[in-house]
Amino acid sequence: MPRTISVANTGEWLTRIAVGDAIGITAEATTHNHRAPEVVYLPIEDAPPVTVALTWPGQRRSHPQVGVVATCAQDYFTRLIDIGSPPRLLSTGADGQLA
Repeated sequence: MPRTISVANTGEWLTRIAVGDAIGITAEATTHNHRAPEVVYLPIEDAPPVTVALTWPGQRRSHPQVGVVATCAQDYFTRLIDIGSPPRLLSTGADGQLA
């Protein structure tokens, strides 16, 4: 009978999979951000796309650059979808544009 295993983070989740305690389904980004040679990632061709959200508390005062970060993330993911390549680290130039 399938059951759920609670873990504290992605590293622990991958360890449980690697030792044979579990299997899991994750977004494709996990294959790029959490390489684990003892875990085999297999695509699920008919899986729906994963929604990505950038959130921050609306009630509290936000960091003054939160808008810059939000724009950077939106531009990045828009470009990522357009070119269909794996995620990469971003940096911005002095003008605030993606480099």
